[in-house]
Amino acid sequence: MDDNSSNKSDEHLEEDEGSDLDEKEPKLKYMRMGNGVENILKADSASCVAIHPKFVCIGTDWGLIYFLDHQGNVVLDKELRAHTLAVNQISIDANGDYIASCADDGKVYVFGVYDSDNNQEIRLERLVRSVAIDPLYAKGGSYRRVITGDEKLVLHEKGFFSRIRSTVLGDASIEGGVKNIKWSPDGKLLAWSTQVGFRVYDVDVKTSLGLVKWASKPQIDLKCPMCWEGNNNLVVAWNNTIKICAIKRKTTATPSHISAFVVMPVYTIQMEYIVSGVGPWGNMLVVLGCTKEINNSGLDGDRPQLQVIEPTSSGYEDLNSHFLSLRGFEKYAASDYSLECLPDEGQFVIVSPRDIVVACPYDADDRIDWLINHSKFEMAQKAVADSKVPFVRHSKYSVGREYIGYLLKKREYKKAADQCKNILGNDKMKWEKELRRFAEHQAAHALADYVPISLECRLPNHCYELILYEYLRYDKEGFLNKIKAWPPALYDPSTMGAVVLKCIFGSDLKSNPTLLEALAIIYSHMGNHDKALSMYIKLQNNGVFNLIEQHKLHSSIHKSAKDLMKMDENKAIRTFLHSNVNPDDIVEALKDHNYYCFKYLDALNKHDSKACIKNHSKLVRLYADFEPDKLLNFLKMSDHYAIREALDICKSGKLNEEMVYLLGRIGNTKEALELILTSIGDIERAIDFCKEHDDEELWEDLISFSLDKPMCITNLLQNIGTYVDPNILLQKIDNKLPIPSLKESLVKLMQGYNLQVQVQEGCNVILANDSFALSEKVRSIRQRGVLIGDDQQCGSCHKKVILKSTKDSNVKESLVIFHCNHIFHRDCLPAFMDNCKLCTKTKLHF
Repeated sequence: MDDNSSNKSDEHLEEDEGSDLDEKEPKLKYMRMGNGVENILKADSASCVAIHPKFVCIGTDWGLIYFLDHQGNVVLDKELRAHTLAVNQISIDANGDYIASCADDGKVYVFGVYDSDNNQEIRLERLVRSVAIDPLYAKGGSYRRVITGDEKLVLHEKGFFSRIRSTVLGDASIEGGVKNIKWSPDGKLLAWSTQVGFRVYDVDVKTSLGLVKWASKPQIDLKCPMCWEGNNNLVVAWNNTIKICAIKRKTTATPSHISAFVVMPVYTIQMEYIVSGVGPWGNMLVVLGCTKEINNSGLDGDRPQLQVIEPTSSGYEDLNSHFLSLRGFEKYAASDYSLECLPDEGQFVIVSPRDIVVACPYDADDRIDWLINHSKFEMAQKAVADSKVPFVRHSKYSVGREYIGYLLKKREYKKAADQCKNILGNDKMKWEKELRRFAEHQAAHALADYVPISLECRLPNHCYELILYEYLRYDKEGFLNKIKAWPPALYDPSTMGAVVLKCIFGSDLKSNPTLLEALAIIYSHMGNHDKALSMYIKLQNNGVFNLIEQHKLHSSIHKSAKDLMKMDENKAIRTFLHSNVNPDDIVEALKDHNYYCFKYLDALNKHDSKACIKNHSKLVRLYADFEPDKLLNFLKMSDHYAIREALDICKSGKLNEEMVYLLGRIGNTKEALELILTSIGDIERAIDFCKEHDDEELWEDLISFSLDKPMCITNLLQNIGTYVDPNILLQKIDNKLPIPSLKESLVKLMQGYNLQVQVQEGCNVILANDSFALSEKVRSIRQRGVLIGDDQQCGSCHKKVILKSTKDSNVKESLVIFHCNHIFHRDCLPAFMDNCKLCTKTKLHF
């Protein structure tokens, strides 16, 4: 930038050293000092600057001194015209009440900022390169002193009657003169430098603590930046070397005329450029430098570099580095720049002849700005969440919005939607605002899974409709899913239904099923359930079952029974069973589809057998057709089918076991046995059948059938011993017929027969014993007395059988009581009457 260039934005002050530094967080932010400074430097050039927490002083090439605030505004009405030549250095006391300045005109000027009572002018008649006012100058008395540096280091003290007493503290004539002077903040120590090195001077005992020499002497005239950090640490730079020294008290006692302090070098740092200024900042250093020594070649100068470093035992660690585009940098070299600082406040002022820039630490908001500008949004969000310092310009919401905007530009809509969930909470206005922003990128549907839908924080209907419209345009499956998931209160179903209809008419056939299903749901939300039901059935969509259950549409489902069975027979049957639909209506609807009818009647019979009674005959045929294994059990369970018809069905289907059962039920056991023996061919089953019916003719038929079949005879011998007289079988067996396992079979037969005989004998014994016991019990009961009440009457004459007065001449003493408890006078009964005539009459009458 040349001198006449306009004041550009602060972002253009700095330029990163390279792409590798682009990812490093900066330590400092830069602000060009404008306002009054801009006007001053248009007409003049800055030769030096001094900074104080209260104000800033600028010395110019024309010998003027300006007082400004830290924003660059002139704070005094007039500039201080102290010198006729360029001001070399300005020094400010600790309170900011006085300043001291020096120049090549040989004058040293002490100026009271707020009053002029103690203003002084010291004429030295020689070039004065540096000046330092006592930090405690405002206290007055012995503190009213100033030190100047030229060929000598001279202390100027104000004595009686305002006379100035000058004392030479050191001779620097052979060392190239005094380069710089700095008081320690407490005013006890003084650091000053020459081309040879630097010294620390103990002001109280007027003794130097020694010389710290430079490693080499450059061929050019350079500045020697100095800065105190507290009262015991000194930072000095020369050429490309920085030394950090600690001023410590000696551990041993010293005489009063010898200083108790000693200088101890801590770090020596070699930089890659000439150091124009240095300032401490905590455990770091802020270094201003430039690679070009002097600009007399006609080539453009290099940009000055401001670097933040951390000293280490092996050198330093580069924490941050920026090249600064100061005005007119092309014309200047390292000696034209300087750096002034306020270490406690972390404020650094970079000075060039035509520009002054203030560098300050990044605050919490500045750091967030940088992270956002470098697209480090997740780090910015973490910084906001972790910060214990309140933000002025930023918040979780503002950073999140920046991130969302960035993601939308990159088309990372899902990630952007995730951010909305994290930062918007339940704020309706914020959600609506972000939804509009997403809609501008045709990405409103990305928020579908995140927008609040609860009653407490529900958005206006048009917000949800906006999402649905976008789904309808770009993702019809997504539209259907949202229609299923969202409650209808979020949008206007009638409006949405009209839009879907319009879309259906204008879409291809492939998308119609999806849209038709969505339309069916919308119709359901509108209360038009019949339309919804018909559309579901047309689409063969299982959602129809939920619709039926939810809205109790059972009354008309029998009309669509077949279609429902096609969709999902299990769900359809479950729906039929749990509805109040007449089973006959379902059967009628399914009459053309026997399998569906069978599945329904089978389930109905299990669910409510009484409701299925009317259809048992039909169910017999259906079982025979589709699940014959279940038919026999059904035949045994039910009595509500036509047996003859069932028998014909079983015959046509050659279901022998079922035929045997049915023949047995109608009493045709001979045919059933024949079926077992001829068609089934199971002798054991035949034996069991005979045992079940216990019919002698059946046994004879079975024996006759088995006489020419040795294996059958063996089975009979082993199983009929307890049911049939074995002689019947044994007498009919051909003596010449070989019978396998005959001996074992006969043994088993005899065992069975003997068992039968033993059982019969045992039963006879039990019967005899029971007979005797019961007879004795009857006899005992009959021998007991019978209670007769005085109110009981004769069953014939109807007079009381017991009279209280014995004087009655008609008393009949003999009574007859029958087991039926009827009582008669003996004289009232006919002769030889063994039975109660009342009970006998009743029986005869009946």
